Amino acid sequence: MKDTDLAALLCSKLCHDLVSPVGALSNGVELLSEDGQDASMVGQVVPLLESSARQTANRLHFFRLAFGAGAAFGARIDAREVQTTLDRLFDGSKVDLAWQLDWATIEKDQAKILLNLAIIAGEGLLRGGRLTIRGREAAAASLTIEAEGARVLIAPASRAAIERGQAPSLEDARAAPAYLARRIADEIGARLDMVEPADGRIAFTVTVL
Repeated sequence: MKDTDLAALLCSKLCHDLVSPVGALSNGVELLSEDGQDASMVGQVVPLLESSARQTANRLHFFRLAFGAGAAFGARIDAREVQTTLDRLFDGSKVDLAWQLDWATIEKDQAKILLNLAIIAGEGLLRGGRLTIRGREAAAASLTIEAEGARVLIAPASRAAIERGQAPSLEDARAAPAYLARRIADEIGARLDMVEPADGRIAFTVTVL
């Protein structure tokens, strides 16, 4: 896949995920402009605006770190920044984040792999569940992103991207994070695997060789 096509897929994914909260903001402002003097209407619309604005900001922060060039960050990123980014991304969802990574910092490319696999895993928890992040620092550092829930489903295009480095079609933007994670892993010489240890559990492992 050409870099320009990957960039287009990532832009499509970003826009798709922002349409809902931004649309809600627009609708809320329109309602206020029409019925701005109605106290009951204001009481209903303002919480909607607050929620939508929070979702938009949280998703933009995630995309900046997961997809962006990261010019504002050094070679390593504070692990608390990565944890906070995921906490905010899944805020208000049915996904419970269990952060079990005690690293002080994370190498920037590894952080991007982690974040992109986390959104794939989180979206795979169709009925909600637990998303666990853990790792080991040694001669060969490793990260594990595990999704556990009543129903866990990773789309075929995302599986193919992670397992074989197969590029998704230009119509399948949902698989863009999976392909980006695999591309970065290949570039830094990391091994990327997907395992299914039991029903209702899927884990991605990243080993830096």
